[in-house]
Amino acid sequence: MVVTALFFGVIHLDIVQGVLAFVIGLYLGYLTVRSGSIFPAIVAHGVNNLWATVESSLWQAANPQMSPKDILLSAGYPWWAYVLAGLVLIGAIYNIHRVTRD
Repeated sequence: MVVTALFFGVIHLDIVQGVLAFVIGLYLGYLTVRSGSIFPAIVAHGVNNLWATVESSLWQAANPQMSPKDILLSAGYPWWAYVLAGLVLIGAIYNIHRVTRD
């Protein structure tokens, strides 16, 4: 699972996106293993991509002079956004573990 997540990160060809994709890849792998199906991971990946597309579009509309790469590198989220995202991820993993317990 770790090797697959690492590959998922590397194919994004960017260090920032690669690190985030690696973490998401770990989660998607865990989701697949625990659920016994690839479909929950497909849905989660789609939701993640939808969120990234909407967010990027909103940043681009607010900053038309910036390229998508500049937007990605300058998103500059506040510290609490990272903490919140981490807590949501931990909560999702806990819930998956609880629901799929044998």
